[in-house]
Amino acid sequence: MRNIMLLIRTSILRNKISIVFAVLCALFLCLIMNLMSNVTEGDTVGRTKIGLIDNDATALSADFRSYLSDRLDLELVENVSYDELSTKLINKDISVIVEVPEGLEESAALGRMENLTTTSLDDYENSAFITVYLNSYMNSIQILSDGAGGDRQLFDQLLADYQANDIPVASSDVYTDSAAAGQASGFIQGMGFFLFFGSTFGLFIAFMVFDDRATGVFQRIQATPVKSIQYIFGTTLFGIMNGLITVGIFFVYLKVTGFSIGMPLGTAILFMLLMTLVQVGFTMMTALFFRSKAAVMTVIIGYGSIACVLGGAYFPISMAPDILQKIARVTPHFWFMDAMRRLQENSSVSVVPNIIILVLFIVLMYLVSAFKFTQQKSS
Repeated sequence: MRNIMLLIRTSILRNKISIVFAVLCALFLCLIMNLMSNVTEGDTVGRTKIGLIDNDATALSADFRSYLSDRLDLELVENVSYDELSTKLINKDISVIVEVPEGLEESAALGRMENLTTTSLDDYENSAFITVYLNSYMNSIQILSDGAGGDRQLFDQLLADYQANDIPVASSDVYTDSAAAGQASGFIQGMGFFLFFGSTFGLFIAFMVFDDRATGVFQRIQATPVKSIQYIFGTTLFGIMNGLITVGIFFVYLKVTGFSIGMPLGTAILFMLLMTLVQVGFTMMTALFFRSKAAVMTVIIGYGSIACVLGGAYFPISMAPDILQKIARVTPHFWFMDAMRRLQENSSVSVVPNIIILVLFIVLMYLVSAFKFTQQKSS
């Protein structure tokens, strides 16, 4: 225990700048989160916008538009290309893109219902509510289709009767507190930058190891009774301490301001601490394998930047090609951001698999680091 405390105290004395950097990271996260929030706390409930592409242009699709605009009171963005709607979706100017397939009415009349195509961002709250209403409408048309039994004329009559009834729809849930939604979105963006900052912060640990090598301290440590687990543990605790400063200041700010993050506060803290362990472990492992500062900096910054993009730190990975989605799963960043986004969609969702996978990453990295330290000590 004395060796571990000595390593921690020495690391603090030699890397005071890292503590300052940890404080600055927390302040920068708070700033980014506020800047990325699309609305301020003074904003109120707004009318939901959705993009609509009607490839059918029939009585049924006209009824569907009426259902969205008149009965649900949604604001439709039409007569715009899919690329333009995609840009609006990414900018969160609209909640979802709905495409009516060509031949929807004909297929429904013949008893072969086709599905609507919807595109939404995983972290936008209104999309869940809109999906419920779309399914409700399509279920109603499915009943008409089944009742017509493939008779086109009968289907048209049933559809006309359905339109005449004008059944009201309770749509209050489609609206959402735009301030809370904007703050939750800002928090997700802040988490993306937290992953990037973690990579740059790891350079302090890596350079500390290289300074030890250059001055001979590293060799003297290897010659002492200090065990590999003590060296790894002491260095890790130093990294965790800096991570706790960043996470602590950040969440004190959230608590004091009442900023809505869209998920349980304790769960978010747990995942940030797990990622801190991952980042410290990866940095230490890299520092023990490479023998030049330039190589370590390239690997840490390069991997951190690529993993952030693949892991969905800046945009939902579900928007990327399938091959990239599969590659993303080998990065801890993916499992971190996946848990964050799923928790915002449903705070009661199980993220235990994400926790287990992150813990496995942590165990692997520290075991490899301990093995490499022991190997160097015996050589």
